Amino acid sequence: MLHPLFRVFPTIAMGAMVTAVLGGCTSEQAYSGGQAWQRNECNRLPDSMERTRCLERANTSYDDYQKEVEAAKARK
Repeated sequence: MLHPLFRVFPTIAMGAMVTAVLGGCTSEQAYSGGQAWQRNECNRLPDSMERTRCLERANTSYDDYQKEVEAAKARK
């Protein structure tokens, strides 16, 4: 079962992206800010295995993220 954090992360991430675009940040800068937030949330998890999995997801590079987005778009 996913931690509740991961159920709300897409909503928060979208809000951060909109704010970044309106504020003049690049999408890479916004992604980096979202990663930092997610890492902070991961570090709050008491279970070390869950925290490790969370940090692995939070450390996805921007390039890998972009590839995942493009692959998801292609599947639609």
